[in-house]
Amino acid sequence: LSVSIIIPVFNEEDHIGRCLDAIKRQSVKPLEIIVVDNNCTDNTIAIARKYPLVRVVKEPIQGRTVSRARGFNSAKGDILGRIDADSILMPDWVKRVRADFQDSSVGGVTGLGSSRVVLGLNLHSTLWSRVYFITIQSLHGRSEEHTSELQS
Repeated sequence: LSVSIIIPVFNEEDHIGRCLDAIKRQSVKPLEIIVVDNNCTDNTIAIARKYPLVRVVKEPIQGRTVSRARGFNSAKGDILGRIDADSILMPDWVKRVRADFQDSSVGGVTGLGSSRVVLGLNLHSTLWSRVYFITIQSLHGRSEEHTSELQS
């Protein structure tokens, strides 16, 4: 199974390099990395174009939903992984995602992220992630034994 990583961006020059460096270090390489340019006015796209696996697609309509959809519609992989430009993936992220989808009953996975920023923001991020994760689990009737937590 091939993995496409989609990263919608709007003025993310402070983050995109570290994000793409982490993808470059994956133990199993993704098929492609799609950076969706949602009208950047900084150096985000110039930085992204320096990475060989990156394909930049343009989304002129401003907004997270439309830029995410543009990335999904542009992807060629069997599995679509959408991350943020400030995400730093663990080195085995692609490998773990592929392993999760070996089970034909799996239609999607989500996981908790971790943040190393100011305590207040970190607490908010962790609380939001846990509420989201528990809600998704309860809506889909999956127990923790059957749900993978992927760090991003």
